[in-house]
Order: sequence, then C-alpha cells, then structure tokens
Amino acid sequence: MSPETIKSHATPEDLVRCTKPITLATAKAVAAGNSCKQEDTIVAANVGRKAISDMLAICKVSILENYLCFLFVLVFFLSWVGYILVDECWP
Repeated sequence: MSPETIKSHATPEDLVRCTKPITLATAKAVAAGNSCKQEDTIVAANVGRKAISDMLAICKVSILENYLCFLFVLVFFLSWVGYILVDECWP
C-alpha cells in the first residue's frame, strides 16, 4: 500500500491486510535467529520496522476516520448500560 493511500483513506480491511507483512517479518526474524548472520538480522529488522510503521499509519487514519462513529457507539453503549443498571436497581 502506498503512503499516499494510507494517509488519505484506510478501511478495516487494510488493517487485516497489513497482518501479512507482520507475519513475514516475524518469519524473517526467526530465520535470522537460526542463521546467526548479522545481515539476516538487519534485513529482518528493516522488514519488521516497515511492517509496523505501515500498520501504525493505517491505525492512525482508521481512528481519525472513525472517531465520530466511535463516540456515537460509546454514548449509545453507556446509555444502554445506564438503562440496564437503573432497571435492575430500581424496579
């Protein structure tokens, strides 16, 4: 995914899609640990850094896009919990 796309729009599917590079980075880190070669370790670190950076960028955009939706759901949930508590405590 290009940085321009990440900065302008991100969907939950993008977050799911970014798990593949993280899995690849984990596999490279395990392989680097088994090979005990410095160059493998450097490659694994760079791949992992890029994967985590992309994931954080996607999370940031998703949070900003969905902030109002999150607030609506939070208010709805809290009012629902309040209704349940009032109904249970004061019949």
